[in-house]
Amino acid sequence: MLCTRCGGVLYLDSRSVSDLSFSGYSGGRYFCLMGCADTWIKEREVEPKQPMPTERAELRKGEHHTIRHIICADCHQTTDTLGSYTKRCLPCRTARHRENERERARLTRLRHHAAVA
Repeated sequence: MLCTRCGGVLYLDSRSVSDLSFSGYSGGRYFCLMGCADTWIKEREVEPKQPMPTERAELRKGEHHTIRHIICADCHQTTDTLGSYTKRCLPCRTARHRENERERARLTRLRHHAAVA
């Protein structure tokens, strides 16, 4: 190919070729060595390449959930869980959260009253 301005030879940028092929196009950026022109020529490939499936994408689909059987630390009943570090069943966990929240609110009230007095 020849430059339209000076008639010099146009050279192909190899990095633009790899960037376009990654995006599903063929072609690249042709530039004149004299610096007077550069032209992008790109064409869509007939069938774009599908991205390679990764393990993270498969995990998002929900295919690799592992169900664990645990014994609750509070009520000693067996239960199933999807968590990796679960020690309690759902009712005991809810009760414990409620107790912790009550205690946290009580301490906050005591601190507030001590600061006001």
